Amino acid sequence: METQKPGLRGDIASKLIYNAIAVPLSLASLQIGRLWNDKLRAGLEGRAGLFGRLQERQDELRGCVWFHTSSAGEYEQARPIMRALRAKFKEHGSDIPILSTSFSPSGLAHAKQHPEADHVDYLPLDTHSAAWKMMQTLQPRALVFVKFDCWPNMVWSAREAGISVVLLNAHFHSKSLRKHALARRFFARLFDCFDVIGAISEEDGGRFREIGSIARIEVCGDSRVEQVVSRFQEGDAGSLHNHLRAQSYRYIALGSVWPADTRVVFDACLDALEIDPSLGLITVPHEPHPRQLDELEGRIRARGLEASRLSELVELKSHAKRSTAAAKNPARWRIILVDSVGALAEIYRATILSYVGGSFSSGVHNVLEPAVSGQPVFFGPRIHNADEARRLCSLNAARVVQNKTEAAAALREWLGDEDVRREAGARARGYVQSQLGATERNLALLWPYLRG
Repeated sequence: METQKPGLRGDIASKLIYNAIAVPLSLASLQIGRLWNDKLRAGLEGRAGLFGRLQERQDELRGCVWFHTSSAGEYEQARPIMRALRAKFKEHGSDIPILSTSFSPSGLAHAKQHPEADHVDYLPLDTHSAAWKMMQTLQPRALVFVKFDCWPNMVWSAREAGISVVLLNAHFHSKSLRKHALARRFFARLFDCFDVIGAISEEDGGRFREIGSIARIEVCGDSRVEQVVSRFQEGDAGSLHNHLRAQSYRYIALGSVWPADTRVVFDACLDALEIDPSLGLITVPHEPHPRQLDELEGRIRARGLEASRLSELVELKSHAKRSTAAAKNPARWRIILVDSVGALAEIYRATILSYVGGSFSSGVHNVLEPAVSGQPVFFGPRIHNADEARRLCSLNAARVVQNKTEAAAALREWLGDEDVRREAGARARGYVQSQLGATERNLALLWPYLRG
């Protein structure tokens, strides 16, 4: 482990303000919010017994490399790095444990479904006492944050304990509140406490410097690209993909959509289906609640069309080892509402054009998954969280739509001219391919801080 760097213990005023004001307010907000927010309640209840679970495995986990991700998307960025790290440990004849923590219940559930670490659990709430207890219990050789979810007390406590702190796949979007005059000094001093920051792009690295941070910053790319390519290749062999490709329809996918997305793009897609009988539509809600599925099904029926639930067509739990009677009727495959999770990669593999959700609410979801399959992508205006979305737009491989009229225009352009669509899709795939190698670069950046 590296010793504490002079001058990097964090700004005393920042610590006082954070722990005296920000932490108590946040804890109070969580306790109030849990009364009506199921996710907050699940997260707080899930943290009960956290230290007991860690202490039970203390001997196994002591000296671990600790990765923290906020939710499922960030975990997908961490997965290829954790796999590569474990392989490198094996090459060196060592068996160093890996711990993965998540902040959100959905992130934790995703990590448990796709385990890469020796132990997966919640991150404790960011109080000074909890942070220090984590360092003393685990004595990690490094604390690795992924993308942006950097909790101050965790950072400060790690530095005080002489533990290396690294930020990989670092993203600093142009509209971040961290650039605000009142926040700049706080975050500049916080990032000064990191041994090294591996930025996704030159623009991200530049924004860390803009706020005045003196941290070492290297551009390493986005390791999620390797994960996306791997899932794309696996999806090619999936039985759901094969079922979809066996149909005669040219599918449009609405991937990981929220109600705010469907209010804009859903009717535009149904309009396109009424004009062109060769088109099909697959809608994948980000959270497939029955109420949202029922509402979408009602809108489809109001247009004189018929929809099927994916569970009616293919039994995903057995990965489509048997088809239902409904699945044998080709007409039932034209409009599909996906009422399960985990199928999106295979679906993108079988479509010709995709809309990616989240972009009319908190921020666009994973645009690389459809792009790697060689298709153009469109999404709403909120893409501040995804530099790759902006880059795809600059390559004319993607498009931002503000309303139903613009969504319809994008559909007409890409569905009306096969050459235009294929060329845009080739540029999308080319961009993804150009980003390969990020895992190796991130691992090379991390490796020197794991000695000891």
